[in-house]
Amino acid sequence: MRALKLYAPGDIRLDETPIPAIDAEDVLVQVMAVGVCGSDIPRILTYGAYHPRLTLGHEFSGVIAQTGEMVDQWREGQRVVAAPLIPCFDCQACREGRYSLCVDYDYLGSRTNGAMAEYVRVPAKNLLELQDNVSFEAGAMVDPAANAIHALWKTNVQEGKTVAVYGSGPIGLFAIQLARHLGATRVIAVDIMEEKLSLSKKAGADDVINSRDVNPVEAVKEITRGKGSRHCTGYFRCQDGSAPGNLFGWQLRHSGAGGDLPRQSGVKQKGRRQDPSQGADYSRFLEFFFTTVSRGGMDPQLVADGAGIDLEA
Repeated sequence: MRALKLYAPGDIRLDETPIPAIDAEDVLVQVMAVGVCGSDIPRILTYGAYHPRLTLGHEFSGVIAQTGEMVDQWREGQRVVAAPLIPCFDCQACREGRYSLCVDYDYLGSRTNGAMAEYVRVPAKNLLELQDNVSFEAGAMVDPAANAIHALWKTNVQEGKTVAVYGSGPIGLFAIQLARHLGATRVIAVDIMEEKLSLSKKAGADDVINSRDVNPVEAVKEITRGKGSRHCTGYFRCQDGSAPGNLFGWQLRHSGAGGDLPRQSGVKQKGRRQDPSQGADYSRFLEFFFTTVSRGGMDPQLVADGAGIDLEA
């Protein structure tokens, strides 16, 4: 099969390589769509991979091509997505269900071979079913969308609230659409690029702020008549409309306590799978994403527009 392998920083090659062998509790997935994460860029250009000649890619969807001998809850031909974090399930953090703190984790496309290939080996525990009414391309965007969903969930965005989104990259554009879908009365987008602010308006932002030109904190206060935004992307609570930090991971760890996401059909969970972040149920984020997309509440193509990608091409 063909696979995109990172030999060293700046040295990425399309190689012919054997199809991965699977263990008893694994599945082999034929990759149908794969995304390029923001974390892939510095990995490719600057830092390199955890191991030389690693196959990149952790945002993907596909079809099961083969199942291990101990896998009985999945079958060949099923459409799937995967959580890329592979916990050890043995350390203290894993035993407490806090998989993001695993001391010996693996990670598709970062520490072990990923999905920028024709096939990828995935532990069966990491799979979730992709429903027929959601495209493979949309399914491959589940991982970044889950970040936005988790953040909005943690801040308990609901009808009547004002939300400020700092940064209109893919996660920010998902956050804008989801905030609107969850009933936010006003959504404010902040970025330094006019192209992204234009997409923010299409995504549902009521107001856009170019923080190169104005102080975003003061601009948010002016828009809200001094009240500020109760919820800021990243997405801890900003009581005064102040800007969150730049690193999404830092922001997410500082999210305020929030409410619950609605349980709606859209993804079928096969066995319990915990969210890699804070032990929450990962399938609930995916369920909400799939349902919202299938009902027209969120448009993955709009997010892809930011990278100049046509999902229908």
